[in-house]
Amino acid sequence: MPQVSKCKLPNERLEEIFDLFLTSISIQPSKTSIANFLGELLTPTEKIMLSKRVAIGYLLAKNYDYRSISLILKVSTTVGEVATQYKYGKHLKKVVEKLVKDKKHSQTFHDIEQLFLDLLASGGTKSGVWKHLANEHRIKTPEM
Repeated sequence: MPQVSKCKLPNERLEEIFDLFLTSISIQPSKTSIANFLGELLTPTEKIMLSKRVAIGYLLAKNYDYRSISLILKVSTTVGEVATQYKYGKHLKKVVEKLVKDKKHSQTFHDIEQLFLDLLASGGTKSGVWKHLANEHRIKTPEM
């Protein structure tokens, strides 16, 4: 889990370095450049953490309930935290709504759901219910 130093910076300094961070992203000429830059800057854990937060917003926009999101993305309290920002914030919701309109992302989440359901249907107690849900999901196409 990412950690913040116990030595606090003044708020003004934090704002300055956050602005530097945002500028460093915004000057990248392409999506590939941004990915390469963040790939070198962020740890694998940080990339996963940030990606899951965006995915939570995406699934909230698609009307998934908290429990399903938690199971699909293997997260817990983060769902509630992101849901609060999604509900009361302005910017996360705007970005997520643009992502929801992109058919490529819809297919990605359909595939993730199918993988998740197939895993649950692979055996154990109550796997019959999961097999049924997995088969139903398999024949559905993602909502575009």
